Amino acid sequence: MLVALPGVDIEAVQQEVQRQCDLLPRAETTRRALSHSRIVQAGSREEAAALSNRCAACLVLRWGWRRRRLMLRLQAGVLSESSF
Repeated sequence: MLVALPGVDIEAVQQEVQRQCDLLPRAETTRRALSHSRIVQAGSREEAAALSNRCAACLVLRWGWRRRRLMLRLQAGVLSESSF
């Protein structure tokens, strides 16, 4: 998620992201990943910070759980370290 401040030209940001994707060797993979992302226009710097902080906490929790699940699978012998 990209949190844009008031006055940011979201269309210009989308065009720049597209331009940079075109330069990548795995552009199609990047486009598929970005298709799940969002751009949110905040009404103020304070709102942008609040949105960013709220979403960051969700990502930390999500990745924390994913890491824990991987560790449990490693300990159970379901995965090996060479799987990574």
